[in-house]
Amino acid sequence: MTNVFHKHFESRVKFALTLRANDYSDENRYQAELNSIFHREWIYAAHQSQFPEKGSYLTFDIADKPLLLVRGQDDEIRAFYNICVHRGHILAEGSGKASHFTCPYHAWTYALDGRLRAARGVSDIDQLPKCHRSLVPVETHTKDGFVFVRLSPGDNSFTERYGSFFTELQEQLPELGRLRFAKRFTAEVNGNWKIMIENYLECYHCSPTHPALADLMRIREYRVRQSDFFCQRRHRRDAPITSPINMNCVKIRRRIFPVGGSGPM
Repeated sequence: MTNVFHKHFESRVKFALTLRANDYSDENRYQAELNSIFHREWIYAAHQSQFPEKGSYLTFDIADKPLLLVRGQDDEIRAFYNICVHRGHILAEGSGKASHFTCPYHAWTYALDGRLRAARGVSDIDQLPKCHRSLVPVETHTKDGFVFVRLSPGDNSFTERYGSFFTELQEQLPELGRLRFAKRFTAEVNGNWKIMIENYLECYHCSPTHPALADLMRIREYRVRQSDFFCQRRHRRDAPITSPINMNCVKIRRRIFPVGGSGPM
């Protein structure tokens, strides 16, 4: 994070007060968050089981940046900006399987490893500027099947950031490497992203809002521990149930969530 962004919140960490109203609406603040968090931190993108074959791909956005993930002929999963380097047109949409990617605008064609394979009307591709001979790559790291991307190179490696996170996760889920992608649910919320994260990571609201869940979790024994780059939530999975609840719910004793950003939010 930039020093300016960190200092903005530093004085309020001790008291954990609600952020100022304009921290949720100010466009300059939002741009600072994009630059300091979403464009610089490791972001979970997909699970490798979503790429079962060579040529399997999917597209998604990180804030304002469109990305393309694809399994190459060498079985490596790579990420690129989902933008044709010729005139900036979106290259692919959705997910599926492809042998190559052809821009719908001027029909420039790229191999699965991002190399420009053909440019209509160009007889010698090697004569093009180097920046026009391949898609722009994005840094990726796959750990126990989870594929992460980082838009801008940083000082800390993925292992330095989340090595201990996965160590603890593996202790709780020995079969972690055998997990397979099942379903993605997407909801568009008309609100600032921090409100969603704040609500998801705290359970101060659980007793009045979700009383049955609070009883299942034995809320008085509920604990949150924040590490440098992730937070861990613990509760008793063997707690007696005294309130009605849908028993199809999965009981989870420990949940660990990466924290986006190197400073407090």
